[in-house]
Amino acid sequence: MLRRTLAATLRRYELPSINRKSATAEFFVQPSRHLMNTSVKMNRAPDLTGSADARTAAAVHSPLIIQVALATPLTKLFDYYAPTATPEQPAPKLGARVRVPFGPRQMVGFVAGFGRSSNADIALKTALKVIDSKPLLPAELWDTLNFAARYYHHSLGEVLNTAVPTALRDGSESKARGVPMFRASAHAANAAVLRGPAQRALLALLTEREHSDSELNIALPGWRAVFLALKRKDLAEQWTAASFIPPGVALAGPQLNAEQAEAVRAIGAQTGVFAPFLLNGVTGSGKTEVYLHAAAKVLARGQTVLVLVPEIGLTPQTLRRFAQRLAVPQVVAHSQLSDTERAYGWQQARSGAARLVLGTRSAVFAPLPNLGLIILDEEHDGSYKQLDGFRYHARDLALKRAQTLKIAIVLGSATPSLEMLKAANENRITTLHLRARAAASALPSQAVLDIRGQSLDEGLATRSILAIRECLMSGGQALILRNRRGFAAQLECVSCGHVEHCPRCDRALTLHRAAGALRCHYCDLRQPLRMDCSQCASTELTALGVGTERVEIALARLFPEWPILRVDRDTVSTKGAMEAKLKTLENGKPCILVGTQMLAKGHDLPDIALVLVLGADDGLHAQDFRASERLAQLLLQVAGRAGRASRPGTVLIQTHQPEHPLLQAVIGGDYAQVVQLLMAERRATELPPFAYAALLRADAIKKDALDAYLQAARALFHQLNPDASSVQIFGPMPAGLAKRAGRHRAQLVLMCSQRAPLHQAIEPWIAALHAGKKPGNVHFSLDIDPYEFG
Repeated sequence: MLRRTLAATLRRYELPSINRKSATAEFFVQPSRHLMNTSVKMNRAPDLTGSADARTAAAVHSPLIIQVALATPLTKLFDYYAPTATPEQPAPKLGARVRVPFGPRQMVGFVAGFGRSSNADIALKTALKVIDSKPLLPAELWDTLNFAARYYHHSLGEVLNTAVPTALRDGSESKARGVPMFRASAHAANAAVLRGPAQRALLALLTEREHSDSELNIALPGWRAVFLALKRKDLAEQWTAASFIPPGVALAGPQLNAEQAEAVRAIGAQTGVFAPFLLNGVTGSGKTEVYLHAAAKVLARGQTVLVLVPEIGLTPQTLRRFAQRLAVPQVVAHSQLSDTERAYGWQQARSGAARLVLGTRSAVFAPLPNLGLIILDEEHDGSYKQLDGFRYHARDLALKRAQTLKIAIVLGSATPSLEMLKAANENRITTLHLRARAAASALPSQAVLDIRGQSLDEGLATRSILAIRECLMSGGQALILRNRRGFAAQLECVSCGHVEHCPRCDRALTLHRAAGALRCHYCDLRQPLRMDCSQCASTELTALGVGTERVEIALARLFPEWPILRVDRDTVSTKGAMEAKLKTLENGKPCILVGTQMLAKGHDLPDIALVLVLGADDGLHAQDFRASERLAQLLLQVAGRAGRASRPGTVLIQTHQPEHPLLQAVIGGDYAQVVQLLMAERRATELPPFAYAALLRADAIKKDALDAYLQAARALFHQLNPDASSVQIFGPMPAGLAKRAGRHRAQLVLMCSQRAPLHQAIEPWIAALHAGKKPGNVHFSLDIDPYEFG
């Protein structure tokens, strides 16, 4: 049914047919044999595992040509003559960076292949400089990145650039520069009492002993500004050590239960082979303890560990637990770090000074030597999918790295993705179960709250308000989930019905009352809030919809005697803000925590006694085929925040559809039933994971140019693949957001029941698209295994 609906929807948006041959001739050039061969050559991953002689270019009989991967959209390598080797300039090696002329400018790329010309007069430019004396990336990571370029049909140069920090993309030195250390100065003992509690806390730490920046990131998020204040007062100083090992012995953890112990044993028993594990444990079952014990065994063997988490907000809490239990140097990697911090962490990992790297999506590229274990928490989370540029999935590339290295990888989740569950059913991954909560805490009771016909106070039902008050009066903490930030979804004129829309996007502007502004959550346009209608000048304006800001204001009015904390992108956008918010909950005192799905992901909040979900129906009506899966995962994940300690937990879900099968399965706590429903639906409609998909997304200022381009791209696909009957192509159709930042957006959807035919059909097509001209300033991108059809 879903697939038929999708097909019907796509056909409805298809433009009138045009002559395929003439369209192809107008917009595209046929891929030449040379281009096709270059593409194939690039897609063959060079071998970095051989001898140094085999990997080093030696210009002997004829001019040596190096094939360079540059950060351009073109899926080809660029040929240059190698510069003459000298004592100061090494001969180029596979995987080393080189500086080359490219048009009127210079670029830094990677040596990705070699060749020789029998014609010394061939018109090629000579590379300007060989930057590295040896490959910049480990051999296994190089192989994984070459695989990624092939699989995602993306430029190898852009893929390689994604894997290295910004500071190294311009040709900067790649050597580790030592470990920044911080300590109290000689004047600290004579310092007067400091007024600021943050300064007192940091100075106490630095007086006790010197600390590395990684340790301070864990102990005091946001410490750098505080350190600068102490440094100005001559109370603290910084220096650089060649290396650093945290002092002390790792703390012992709680006793493992039988299921945890069996999981650790199974993971540790697999050495020298690719061993993928799905750690399927209910929320609060102690998956992190399994990670810690498995990591400790690998570190004891002298190997390194990579740990991935879906959200930046999870890194401080997770890193603190790993630091307390594993006395090895650790670094963190995520997008909120400065370029300098990211380069430092990358260099520490590459040199082996850091034994454990913990980070978000991009940390999958950490160049750890002797990697022995990969841990990926909350594997189902959509944050692991990169949604622009090089659209990789960190989970899938982590699996590829583990396969290349022949090591174990642990994918943990209380609500595994349908893709991983299908792989488990087909015995392609081993499932380890944690069926009971650790520390004997009980699962929370769950119920749907029928709000049909009820009057709501800013989205809150009367029974919900009573439940919150009862929770607070009994000494508990309450978590309110509203997965929409801002005050209201839109501002409407009562007199004429006008709604202020973003002039650049196909969406209404969101009201942020505290900021006195209307904001677009897609292009970040902001305009001041006016008190009258821009169309009829009426002052009768009404805010429609409920966001976290509006819920917070209502809660402050209803419960003035208790503190209220809001967690969304508006309140925790700075480094350390999320950790600081959650730290206030550690005293166990009654309070209310209100926020978006950021609160549902892995946080250990032991004193939460009530979880209230507002707006659950939004996910039941979303158009995307993964919407139901994401909703079920979100509800079960946030429900898992309740009752994690001795205090019993309760979960209430406000809904206008209390009998909906998905909600009934969720409140029963039965994710297996949810999966059964979703799997049957996907199988019947031939949608992922029972089919493979790709999206060609395009955007342009003029809609006519965009539609004509996609029609021509579709015609070209059929022309290049006349026998690819197993691959269905739908569209052109508008994207979920048909206009964004002033550009119209549309797409083609490709579907196939098998992966190989889909990729075979895409390869010549995407090469031809890159080689052809794009009229009307059309931009396009290819998304393999898209997370959503929007």
